[in-house]
Amino acid sequence: MLKRFSLGFASLLWAAMALLAGPSETPERWRVLYFYDDLKTSLVINDFKFLDPKHGVAAGFLFDQKGKINPKAMLSDDGGVHWTFVALKETPLSLFFLNENHGWIVGERFIWQSADGGRTWNKLSELDGAVRVYFIDDEHGWAVGEEKSVWETDNGGKAWKEVPAAAAPRQHRLRLRPQGIRSASLPPVRIAPFAGVQVIVGRRPPGGVALWQRG
Repeated sequence: MLKRFSLGFASLLWAAMALLAGPSETPERWRVLYFYDDLKTSLVINDFKFLDPKHGVAAGFLFDQKGKINPKAMLSDDGGVHWTFVALKETPLSLFFLNENHGWIVGERFIWQSADGGRTWNKLSELDGAVRVYFIDDEHGWAVGEEKSVWETDNGGKAWKEVPAAAAPRQHRLRLRPQGIRSASLPPVRIAPFAGVQVIVGRRPPGGVALWQRG
């Protein structure tokens, strides 16, 4: 499952501060804000979110030349110029933040929660097979997995119950806005706008992760 949700053996992370002015015919230009380049390790980002124009959270892992995986979350407080690594106890597949403090990570077996913007993570429950979660408040949320699997929680993710209607054929789709629960697999290139910030993740040869700003 890990290979399915990683964006390759190294990922390129671009971030852009969107111009507030009207449309321009000038071609877009990008400058490097951050670049991860380590000879002994590579970085893979499985998911990310900017909580506001300054604060970003990413989830993925480092792996060394022997293939050893070291799960990590990444935090930025300056729009992506600098990132701090936070150790995780399980490889993250995806993350969701309800607001600037409350967030959840879907791991390979467990659901994890943060109440401080991603600085610390506590294990909530085991939910093997889940790939993504979506919450409408601190208590009520859903998780989705493969084979049309959907679970629901009413206590913040401490316990989950299966939603049988999700597995029924035809028009039993769970559609939530504005962010929504989408497909299990992450696309090879993703753009995530929030409050004027755009972040792009795409495949890149081994060498690290770069952060770019449009200017």
